[in-house]
Amino acid sequence: DIELGVFEDNFVGTIRSLLEILQNDEQDMHLFAVMNSKMFDFDINDLSEIRLNSPNSRYFYQAVKSSKTSANINAKLKNKLTQFTETVDYLRQLSKLLKVDELIVEVLNKTGFKHKIMAEVDGEKSINLINKLLAFLSEKSYNSNLSKFLDYIKDNSINFGVESKDGGVTVTTIHKSKGLEYPVVILMGAGQSLQKKVKGEFLISKNFGAGIDFYDNVNRVKQKMLVKNAINLEQDRSEKEERLRLLYVALTRAVNHL
Repeated sequence: DIELGVFEDNFVGTIRSLLEILQNDEQDMHLFAVMNSKMFDFDINDLSEIRLNSPNSRYFYQAVKSSKTSANINAKLKNKLTQFTETVDYLRQLSKLLKVDELIVEVLNKTGFKHKIMAEVDGEKSINLINKLLAFLSEKSYNSNLSKFLDYIKDNSINFGVESKDGGVTVTTIHKSKGLEYPVVILMGAGQSLQKKVKGEFLISKNFGAGIDFYDNVNRVKQKMLVKNAINLEQDRSEKEERLRLLYVALTRAVNHL
């Protein structure tokens, strides 16, 4: 029984983030996720240039709209920003008229995201998840309204799996095993570090804002800024606490043998 939270998939998660900003474009983390994805292909330098061009904008989407007409932004980036905002505006209007599953199909078609996903190594898996999600939504009452759908997934996960038969082996995540017990539990990856080592070039924090590296092109030097160091420490602590909580859950699922 392999269960997967559908929005844990990177590409499906990008679609969810786009739906979130159609509802409310003042959600910077979802906006960064969409712009920096395969859907729109803004890189870290583009995002940094947009923010530096409009440092006083409270929300990043305000900086995006301001940068479209700024003399400080190069023509190529201006064109990308214009196409991006026009796409968002178009889909936002449709979101008031279409059901959620219909809106997702239009997102895939308008952005060409489906073809971009299929070009990836695991793209077929993501497309299958999207198709399952569309079929699932067609039978739900919250499919009629984007706001209802986003409210639902805020507090509930959508999982697809196959029911295991008697005598079978259940493969599941620690999250999904909360409150359950099994005669025998095999915990995979227990020898891994409690702390993730991979960090992005661009970090976001509710407490500290955005953290980026400083690039000195003249002296060819790259240096972490103070804000990014603070975000790193904050995220390291949060990740370690969460992984310890998950480890406790995993270690207490076994009835007879672990």
